[in-house]
Amino acid sequence: MGSGPIDPKELLKGLDSFLNRDGEVKTVDGISKIFSLMKEARKMVSRCTYLNILLQTQSPEILVKFIDVGGYKLLNSWLTYSKTTNNIPLLQQILLTLQHLPLTVDHLKQNNTAKLVKQLSKSSEDEGRGQSFLMTASSLFSCLTPILELPCHSFLLHFYFPFLKIEPL
Repeated sequence: MGSGPIDPKELLKGLDSFLNRDGEVKTVDGISKIFSLMKEARKMVSRCTYLNILLQTQSPEILVKFIDVGGYKLLNSWLTYSKTTNNIPLLQQILLTLQHLPLTVDHLKQNNTAKLVKQLSKSSEDEGRGQSFLMTASSLFSCLTPILELPCHSFLLHFYFPFLKIEPL
């Protein structure tokens, strides 16, 4: 993923103006800047640092902005890369981050993330990967499957998946 070691402390120090004391992104503008930096991240340490920042961020408004500026698409490319290179630690972090994001049905239809997660949950069962990875992939897939298979009745989707942001019909 590139050359030369990256010190996560130095990376975080450079992001300090965008983060609060708990490591959450402070503003919508901050997430746009962090997304721009994420696009350039090639090393696992950098990618995991950015993923952990997203996991710390609780504001739905900021997380939606991340998705809107292209974050979901970027995570799909990272997921594809980590699956291709069999980078299990990075796969786990990406799966946890995807679970954390306020994704809608429309987001899930934008790319092949749901399909990749399904493949990962199947292959982890077949190959006997670590229990935590299997649980992460399987739990994310179990959340995505009903969304993609149910008729799109917003009431039912909201009832079963309250974390989704569903627009009324």
